[in-house]
Amino acid sequence: MKRLLLIACFLLVPRLVAAQTTITPGTSHVGFDTPGQSAAVANSFTYNVYVDALPKVTLANVTCSAGTPNTTCVADWPSMAAGVHTLTITQASGTAESGKSTGLSITMVVLVVPTNPRQVP
Repeated sequence: MKRLLLIACFLLVPRLVAAQTTITPGTSHVGFDTPGQSAAVANSFTYNVYVDALPKVTLANVTCSAGTPNTTCVADWPSMAAGVHTLTITQASGTAESGKSTGLSITMVVLVVPTNPRQVP
């Protein structure tokens, strides 16, 4: 069974914006690699996300695990309005912060639960 975990994988190095991906909150997580770091080291940092030109937000529930060749981290998607956005991620320790990652272009889809079902003549 394929998982949608690979929706948003990218390295923490500057590059051009990647192809656009459509996401729905609650169905996947944002994922990224931390090249050259063990899972223990990667888990000791915080990770910030920049959505478009908005101020940074700290990613929530980041979990990093060892992989080959890179340690892979996953986190909850940040809050975003519906529409097209570009995300970049940084690694941080105190006030020190890495450069921004490759931009990830996404389309945020916000689904609502239908209410008031009824028969209509």
